[in-house]
Amino acid sequence: MSEKVLVEHKRVFKFRIYPTKEQESFLTQNCDASTIAYNSALGYLKDYHEPLTKQWKEHCEKEGVEMKYHEYLKMVDKPKLTAYDAKKWFNNDFKKKEGNEWFNEIITAGTANSILDLDKAFKNFFRGAGYPKFKQVRRFPKAFRVERNIKTDTGAKLHIKDRRLELPKFKKIFKNYLIKTKVSKLDTRVGDKYYSLEDGVTKSFTVSATSTGKWFVAINVTYLLPEVKPKTFNKDNSIGIDAGLEDLLVLDNGTKIKNAKHLKKQEKRLRINSKRLSRKKLGSKNWKKQVKINARIHEKIANRRSDFAHKATHELAYNDSYNAFMMEDLDLKEMGTKKGYRGKSVADAGLGEIRRQIEYKAGWAGKTVIKVDRYFPSSKTCNCCGYVVDKMPVKKRHWICPKCGTRLDRDINAAINVKNKGLEEAKSKQATENKKKKALKKA
Repeated sequence: MSEKVLVEHKRVFKFRIYPTKEQESFLTQNCDASTIAYNSALGYLKDYHEPLTKQWKEHCEKEGVEMKYHEYLKMVDKPKLTAYDAKKWFNNDFKKKEGNEWFNEIITAGTANSILDLDKAFKNFFRGAGYPKFKQVRRFPKAFRVERNIKTDTGAKLHIKDRRLELPKFKKIFKNYLIKTKVSKLDTRVGDKYYSLEDGVTKSFTVSATSTGKWFVAINVTYLLPEVKPKTFNKDNSIGIDAGLEDLLVLDNGTKIKNAKHLKKQEKRLRINSKRLSRKKLGSKNWKKQVKINARIHEKIANRRSDFAHKATHELAYNDSYNAFMMEDLDLKEMGTKKGYRGKSVADAGLGEIRRQIEYKAGWAGKTVIKVDRYFPSSKTCNCCGYVVDKMPVKKRHWICPKCGTRLDRDINAAINVKNKGLEEAKSKQATENKKKKALKKA
């Protein structure tokens, strides 16, 4: 028998925690320390590299030569400082300065990981992203991350027992060191089996606070398990999905999931409270109270949208009747600016998030997601005879095929066409793979 190949399956468990006032102030201190460490390291590197960058540019212009920055540093015998050098400077110099002693009382791995995030920011900058920016210390959401040290096997170790959570360093500082949670059991699905938090290896955890004062812990866990093999699919156990704004998801079997329009329902309330905020004096107690009220409304909208998306995608992804999902690869940016669509409605629908959730949940269940080309005329093609109409306005929800006379529901027709197109693409892909295998065998 051939041995099963073990692969990494990554999962994140996020849940709310209820710290005491003392615990909350300590967590806030860690979040602020993480931001200060990032800003200090960025300032240290900026002060070092900015003058050298000017000298390098002046040298290239004066000599009329093309030279890379790291080559210039070698020429002038200067080291190329990175985030790792900034981390050493922070631990050896910055923490020892007068007034910075409190950095030794916090979870030190939080500040270290924050500085290493700066290294990722610079790598992204060299790939074409924007230059790293300084962070606001008091801005929400606040967060700090602790990663597991692979060499010493320390760092991101959490203990959850009887709806209580223990974080590193809490036992040394507090008498009541356990943080309340409402979580009694954490498990996840990989293929057709369920695994608990203890079955995996905790790689890191992130403690975060929202602008409404709620605290959360997100635990990043890795499971080393056999690879989930994709299930076989055909026309009977696959489903075509058409996404829209009035009906959020329409399936080829006629099922329609209505758009809940979470923002639209709260728009009036949000507008009234935004006017109240504009009339308050900036920075006053009443202004701060109103900011929290507005934040709660926005949080409620976001939570309802997220909850709706998770429930809808879970029902689809873990339905035993479907082994494959055919979806259009929609250009949501274009939809937001296109005539006939409202950008606010497109954003409120959260179509991108729904597509992302279907993709990863289907992957967990060993199912296939096939993306159909966005320029495929799914709405304008008759699924009975294949006739393609020249124009199809967004307002037109039903139409009669000029060739065969069939009355078609725009969205259901599009879902059927997406399914048929997806099955065609899957067959052609499989045929090319089989040809390649045959060619390799002959060789």
